[in-house]
Amino acid sequence: RLSGKVILVTGGEGCVGRRLIHKLIGLEIKRIISIDNARCSTPSGNRPLREQAGNSVFYAADIRDWRIQQQIYETEKPDIVFHLAAQRLPGVAEKHIRETVTTNVFGTQNVIRLCEEYCVQQCVFSSTGKASRYYTAEVYAASKKVAEWLFAEAAHRGKVRFGMVRFTHMLDNSAMCQQID
Repeated sequence: RLSGKVILVTGGEGCVGRRLIHKLIGLEIKRIISIDNARCSTPSGNRPLREQAGNSVFYAADIRDWRIQQQIYETEKPDIVFHLAAQRLPGVAEKHIRETVTTNVFGTQNVIRLCEEYCVQQCVFSSTGKASRYYTAEVYAASKKVAEWLFAEAAHRGKVRFGMVRFTHMLDNSAMCQQID
């Protein structure tokens, strides 16, 4: 299914994104595109907007920035999108509410709109097991739950094949491991 395709990964330099890209490199992918805002906040501030390595292209961009995202989709013309970009740490989400909501909700809206506008074949969204609660007052879980709802609505429109996966807990990706380390 992925052979010969242009694959775009939002959050491509996060824990899950890096592993996904590593797996994609071994397949017959035409081009792998990574979008991550981690490149935007380097200490030197001198990272270029776009870097290339083999058939992989890495963009320093934030999914909340519609204009830059639109330029990337226009340039790269992705066939398949894996939407992994998010505020992923529940504790940080409670302290940085605006960043969490704008990233997890409005950034997700941007990804959905761009997939529809640029006729992406399929988009897969990674959520969290915390979104399975019927009710939650936690910003992190609520923002991911709203993002899931946005994906469900987009899937219902039928312009793009949308899918979701809920990660419950991944040992190497947990906030607890970071605190222990």
